[in-house]
Amino acid sequence: DPKPVAPISRRFWGAAAGADVFLSPSGVWCFSELFFVREPQDVTASRKDAVVLDCQARGEAPITITWLKNGGKVSENERIYTLSNGSLYISEVEGRKGEQSDEGFYQCLALNKYGAILSQKSHLTLASKCQLLFVNLLPSLWLKLLNSAKRLNALMFVCLKR
Repeated sequence: DPKPVAPISRRFWGAAAGADVFLSPSGVWCFSELFFVREPQDVTASRKDAVVLDCQARGEAPITITWLKNGGKVSENERIYTLSNGSLYISEVEGRKGEQSDEGFYQCLALNKYGAILSQKSHLTLASKCQLLFVNLLPSLWLKLLNSAKRLNALMFVCLKR
């Protein structure tokens, strides 16, 4: 009566660095055939910036990489596409509201004949642009405001997200 393969919750570090270790029904140690070499990290970008989210998996070829944003498949186009090494390239980050925004949680899914692995989540954050709004104040009031800021060693800016 064969026993199912039981995953061991440890990682083996050495020749197969980062590969999960399994105990086969025969009691022989086996290594999974798919593991991440690089996973995506959190990134903050401004609108129109180019961004690369890393994803590199190793294992028996062929390996297919699919990118997810907020749990759904990323729709690739001329602006967003997967590079030959598996990383996701966004040529110009968009910051419109709703579905059009690139802001969100990204993961890469690597798949080969042995199974699939899902990377850690990375968050793409759109940087807020800060603006100093000048108000038509009398010079004496500006001087009072700036002297107060200097005395307190503080000045407050309000950042508005568009």
